[in-house]
Amino acid sequence: MSTPRYAALDGEIVRWDKATVHASTHALHYGTGVFEGIRAYYAPGEDELYVWELDAHLERLVRNMSVLDLREGPSKDRMWDLTLKLLRANGFREDTYIRPLVFLGEGTIRVRPQTQRTRWVLLTVPLGSYLGKKVISCMVSSWTRVSNTMIPPAAKISGAYVNSLLAAMEASRAGYDEAIFLTKDGTVSEGSVENLFIVRRKKLFTPSVSEDILEGITRANVMEIARDMGLAVEE
Repeated sequence: MSTPRYAALDGEIVRWDKATVHASTHALHYGTGVFEGIRAYYAPGEDELYVWELDAHLERLVRNMSVLDLREGPSKDRMWDLTLKLLRANGFREDTYIRPLVFLGEGTIRVRPQTQRTRWVLLTVPLGSYLGKKVISCMVSSWTRVSNTMIPPAAKISGAYVNSLLAAMEASRAGYDEAIFLTKDGTVSEGSVENLFIVRRKKLFTPSVSEDILEGITRANVMEIARDMGLAVEE
């Protein structure tokens, strides 16, 4: 696995070890950031990286900035251009993960932002299969999925992912690869970092958006592909 040489901070490509922030950064204390997780897949025969749904991910990120009132965040076009420049600068010839993060920077320690400015970072790191295997073991977590009336899961807010962290840690300690969340009403929601699907009798089932899930971009792709294959899709 290659080591990244460069990252991007506030719109500028910098050395990996220079992509740092101050200890008073608001997002460090309160999780006040929004992010995306984007995959790029390497095709050895063509020596090319193909980024999966970059436009859709960046559009969602720009929308989600408004949830935390990140008014001075970057535009979609600016992030698009910088993503491609950073991928070229790092020159990975393997599957890669792209992480744009827009967050509240340094300032006062109060919960309510006052003097903080909006900052953003862009990372690209080599990453193959997320869990490292095709068949995994799962457990139903004792932790309940954060409700949409608490923190909107569709917004991919940094601080909300402590919920996922707790479930993943519980599963690991119990000897499982992954956790499955239930909602506060006891219905199936999603995994700690992925949407869920079941195929049964030529029908694809997946929890609906009302079950406190991330309305995933890849989820929409899977549902479209299933319909193209002749499967009925039920949420």
